[in-house]
Amino acid sequence: MDLKFKRARSKENKEKRFSDILDVSAELYDKFRYPGLTFEKISKKLNITRPAIYKYFKTKDEILVEILLRDLDGLCNDLLENFNPSVDYTKEEIATLWTDVMMKNERIMDVMSLHSSSIEKMVSAEYNSGPESVLRGYIRALKGLIKHLIPGIDDNTAVDFVLYQISFAVGLYPFMKVKMNDTDSNKEIFRFNRMYRENILTKLKSMGGS
Repeated sequence: MDLKFKRARSKENKEKRFSDILDVSAELYDKFRYPGLTFEKISKKLNITRPAIYKYFKTKDEILVEILLRDLDGLCNDLLENFNPSVDYTKEEIATLWTDVMMKNERIMDVMSLHSSSIEKMVSAEYNSGPESVLRGYIRALKGLIKHLIPGIDDNTAVDFVLYQISFAVGLYPFMKVKMNDTDSNKEIFRFNRMYRENILTKLKSMGGS
């Protein structure tokens, strides 16, 4: 009994350490972005050695991939929770609410817009790692959501929208981020919201549905 308890406790501690590293890394990334996310900062923040971090992650890109996948999971849940299944939304309402949720998950766009070859390779590997991967689950869940929101569309149309809405956000974000560093960041955030919403609405209208 004692040995079993220790093994379970050890696994629990490892899972917590893994989660703690991601939490601190996400916090550091939000503050310092990619250049400022270092193993040294992570180790100081957690009061652990850098070799202890290497047991879980070899590079900061590996950490960012895990943060991205966790954030995508959070985005998916946010979207599912914000749309009431008993409400018949207009396409204008869908576009507005979708945009609001996307802006609450800004880090996803920032990380994905890095276009780091190592990050892209690891994300691709995650997508192709099996039917229960985070990315496949993300696409599957949001495909179901959009088919519910716009009855009558087929699976391919729904998946196309899921991929479009995130790829458009990632493509638009770097351009707007440069402007967000100007004197009036609120103005540029407003412009991002407007441009994203308008394009999402155009996409929704092109999908048809009943």
